[in-house]
Amino acid sequence: FPADYDFIVDYPFVVHSNSAQLTFQRSGNLLPKVDWSIDSLGNITSNKCEGIIVRDRNNIMTVKNTTSRAGKPACFDCISLEYNQRLMQVLLASVEKKYGQTPNGLLPISAVNERVAKLSRNITAHRLAEKNLERKVASLSGRVDDNSRLMLKIQQQDVPDIKRLMVVHTRNGGGVKSFIDKLERAASFGLVGHGTMRRQLIQRGSKTDYADFNTEASKTLLMTLLMNKLGCNALVHTYSVTKGGLSHRQMQRHLNEFGTVPRFRPRLTSCIDEQGLTSIEKNMDDTFNNEAFLAYLPDGKWTVSFVIDGVSIEEKFGVDMSQIPHQFTGLCRHCRSCTFISYEDAERIEEGYNSGELHLAKEAEVFGVVLNHPTCTYLIPIAISPTCKKDDVIGESTHTVREIVTTIYNKWNSLPVSNRLILSTINSDGATQFRKGVGQLLNKDLPMSIRNVYVRNGKHLCPLLNLVGGENGATASCDNDHLGKRFRARIKSAIGITVGVINFTKADLTDVLQLLGIVTSASEAKRLFDPEDLMDVLETVRCLNAVGRLSTVAYSDFPVSWRSVPENEHKFRELRVLGRISMTMCASIVGHEDDVETEGNHMSLSEYLTVLSEMSHLLFVLYRRHRTRFIAAQNYRNWQEMIKNMFISVTLAKVNGVSDFFWFLNTNKRIEEFFGILRSSRGGDMNFDAAELQMRVGDAALINWIYSIHPEWKKPTRRLQSCADRKNTKSWKGDTKLVNVDEVKCWGKGREQAIALLRKSKLFRDEELDIPLIIRSEPGVDMFRPYRQQIGVLAGDRAEYSLVDSDDDDDLIDLADADDDDYPEQ
Repeated sequence: FPADYDFIVDYPFVVHSNSAQLTFQRSGNLLPKVDWSIDSLGNITSNKCEGIIVRDRNNIMTVKNTTSRAGKPACFDCISLEYNQRLMQVLLASVEKKYGQTPNGLLPISAVNERVAKLSRNITAHRLAEKNLERKVASLSGRVDDNSRLMLKIQQQDVPDIKRLMVVHTRNGGGVKSFIDKLERAASFGLVGHGTMRRQLIQRGSKTDYADFNTEASKTLLMTLLMNKLGCNALVHTYSVTKGGLSHRQMQRHLNEFGTVPRFRPRLTSCIDEQGLTSIEKNMDDTFNNEAFLAYLPDGKWTVSFVIDGVSIEEKFGVDMSQIPHQFTGLCRHCRSCTFISYEDAERIEEGYNSGELHLAKEAEVFGVVLNHPTCTYLIPIAISPTCKKDDVIGESTHTVREIVTTIYNKWNSLPVSNRLILSTINSDGATQFRKGVGQLLNKDLPMSIRNVYVRNGKHLCPLLNLVGGENGATASCDNDHLGKRFRARIKSAIGITVGVINFTKADLTDVLQLLGIVTSASEAKRLFDPEDLMDVLETVRCLNAVGRLSTVAYSDFPVSWRSVPENEHKFRELRVLGRISMTMCASIVGHEDDVETEGNHMSLSEYLTVLSEMSHLLFVLYRRHRTRFIAAQNYRNWQEMIKNMFISVTLAKVNGVSDFFWFLNTNKRIEEFFGILRSSRGGDMNFDAAELQMRVGDAALINWIYSIHPEWKKPTRRLQSCADRKNTKSWKGDTKLVNVDEVKCWGKGREQAIALLRKSKLFRDEELDIPLIIRSEPGVDMFRPYRQQIGVLAGDRAEYSLVDSDDDDDLIDLADADDDDYPEQ
C-alpha cells in the first residue's frame, strides 16, 4: 500500500453489503463480510483465525496442509480471503483509485469527496469562462473608441470630425496608410440601431445574389455555415459580433428559403422493398431533376463515378419520419419490411427482434456521386442503407448491394443529366459483397466506341487488357488506398512474398532497409511494419515507398561484407523486382515516385497510365508463376480491376469529348474525406445511429461542397489528411488534358518497361515473358485470368464467353485462402 493509503477512508466498505452485491454482482460469488484485517504489506488475516495450520507448502504430499502466497503457514479462512479474486479486484481498485463509471453509492468516502471537489472546480471554471465571454462581448459591442467614433462620423458624413480624428491618429504616431485602412473598415459598417453597428456585407431580410462564390459576402455566408455545422450557435454568434458574420436566423433563411446554397437531404433505404428502392430514385430526382441544384453543376461534359463504402453506426432503434409511410430505422436492410403505420407494426418488429428473425444494423453503406471536375469535386449522397454485412449463408449482403446498385445505375441512365455527366466508374473498397454485387451488373461487352480504341481489324492493341463492363462504358474499380493497405499487410505477415525463389518476410526486408540506410531506427521499422496498424494510409505509402526504393539501389551501394556472400547477388535481383512493384503501387496512390513526405514531381496522366500498365504486367507474370505465394488472389484481382478501370475511364472520357481527367477523383478518396467530416460534425460527437446518420450526411455533403469551393479552408486534422493521400485539383500540377493521352501507347510502354525489368533480373524464362506467345498458346488468358481461371470472387469479367454469375458461392474459386493443389496444372 502507498504511504498515504488510509484503509478506513479509502476502502469501499459499502460494496460488501448484500443489497449492493445483489444489484451489481457479475456472478453468483458474493464478497465476504468485513471480518478481517489487513496490514501495510497487504497480508490479509481473518478475525476467525485460530492459528491452526492445515497445510504445509514443504510437505505437498499431505492434503491437510496449506500456505499463503508469501509461503507462510496460514489457516483455511485466511487462505480463502487471500485467494478471493473479487476481493483482490476491490482492493486493487481502492489502492489505484480507478473507479471509472462506478456509481457514487459504491465508492469510498475519499473518492466521493474527490468527485465532488472536481465537479465544483469544473462548475467554477465554467462560470468564470461564461463571465469572461459576456464581458468580452459587451466590451466589443458597447465600448466607445476611435473606431466606433469613426464609424459613426462616416454614417453622419461629418467631415470636420473625421478630420479631427485623423489629427488625433497622427498625434498618436499613426500614418496615413493605417488611417485609410481604418476608414475602409469603418465604411463597411452601418448604423442599425441606437449605438449598434453591423457590417453591411449582407442586408438583413433580403435575398442577395450569390452566383459568384468568390465575393466577400458569399465567403461570410459559407464561413458562417461551416461554424454552425462543425461548431455551435455560440460560435456563430461570436463570429457575427467580432467579424461581422451572419446571425443564425439569417443563415437559416439563406439555407431554407432563399436557396442560396444547395440542400442535401437523402432518405434512408431501411429495407430492400418497393419503398426502399423508390426512396433511392426520389433522392436522385430531388438532386439531378431539380433545376435549383442543377444550377450548381458545371456546364459541358464530364465523367462521374459512383462511390460505395460503409461507416459504423450505433445499434439503436429509431423512426424515419421523412418518408410516408414512416419507417423503423436501425434494423438491417435484410428484414422484409420496416413500415411503421400502426401499433401492430410495432408489435411485429418487437416480436421479430425478440425471436431473432430481425436484427440491428452495425454499419450503414453510403452511396454517392463524385464529379471528375476541376472545381466541383464534392460528393453528392444518393443512398444510405443500414446493414449487418451478413453474407455467409445466402448471400444477403451481395444481393442487396446488387439491388441498390442496379436501381442507382438504371435511374442514372434515365436522367437527362447523364448525357453530359458520363458514368465511368463504380468504386468500392474491394469488399466481397461490393465486388460481387457490382460485378453481376457490369458484366457486358463494352460499347464499340471504346472497343475500337483497343481492337482494330481483329487485333488487340493492348494485349491482356480486359474489355468487359457496362453497356454504356462504366467499369468497376477498387480504391487504391485499400489495395495498398492489403499489400502492406501481406508484407507484414508471416507468410511473406515470393518473387523468384526467395520468400521475403518483413524481417528480411527490415534487415536490408537498415543495411542501406533507408530505415534508420528500430522505431521507424516498427512503425512501417507494425502488424497492428491496418488502416493508416500515410504509413502504408511510407512502407511502400521504403520498399520501392530498393528498385533504384545499385549493387555497389551494399556493404562489401554483404556483397561477399555469393547468394546475395541473386537476392539483389529479386529485391529490385519487389521494389519496383512496391514503387508502382505507391505511385498509384500518391501520383509521383519521389519522397512521400513532399509533394513530389506530379505525374501527367500519360505517365500515370504508363506506371499502371507496368504494374499490371509485373503482377501478371509473378502471379502466373507463384500464385498465392506471391500475393493474395483477391488483392491481385482488385489491383488489376483498378488498373483496367483507369484505362477504360480515360477512353470513355475521350470518346465523349471530356477535356480533363483527374485520376485521384476516380477513386474512393472523396468518400473517405466525407466520412471524416461525418465524424467531426456536431461538436465532435463521433457516434450516431441510422436516424442521426441521415441528418449528418446532408450536413456533411454541404460542408464538402463548401470545401470544394475553398479547399484552403480545410486544414489537415487527421493522419489521413496528408499530401501523401488527399489531393485537390487546385494544387495538382500534373497534366490532366485528355488530348495529350494515347492510352494504347501508355499500355505498350508500360509493358516494355515491365518485361525489360524482368528480363534483366534473370529470374524468368523467355517463354514466361513472351506475352503474344502466352495469348496464342492459352486462349482466354488476360489480366484477370493469368492462367485461364477465375481469380478471386466472381465479378463479371468475361462477357464474351457468356459468363453467368452463380448464386451458389460454392461454385466459385476464391484463391485468397486456397492452396496450390486446388488448381489444375497447365
